Amino acid sequence: MLDVDVLDVDVMDVDVMAVDMMDIDMMDVDMLDVDMMDVHHVDVHHVDVMDVDVMAVDMMDVDMMDVDVLAFDMMDVDMLDVDMLDVDMLDVDMLDVNMLDVNMLDVNMLDVNMLLGVLMVYLVM
Repeated sequence: MLDVDVLDVDVMDVDVMAVDMMDIDMMDVDMLDVDMMDVHHVDVHHVDVMDVDVMAVDMMDVDMMDVDVLAFDMMDVDMLDVDMLDVDMLDVDMLDVNMLDVNMLDVNMLDVNMLLGVLMVYLVM
């Protein structure tokens, strides 16, 4: 994802860069040439703590040592939120269809009643 030579990064530089991710502004992220789409494609199971790429995994990560676990958990939560939203939308759609079915049933019953009424009037006459 990034063309950073890990051999040029020593432990002190990595520790200095491992500040609270909330303190890193968009200019810092842009300097790393990382966009949000690339962040979502990071395989958090293979993140190297010594790698500068770790900084770009998730802006909400607080500690460089916790990136692996936090990023995975946050990805799960995002997926869960999307799934729950899909289920809610499906429930609303099903409710709309059911209400439409009830209305159609009412109209059909009204048509049958009117037809029976016309037949009764016709038979009486």
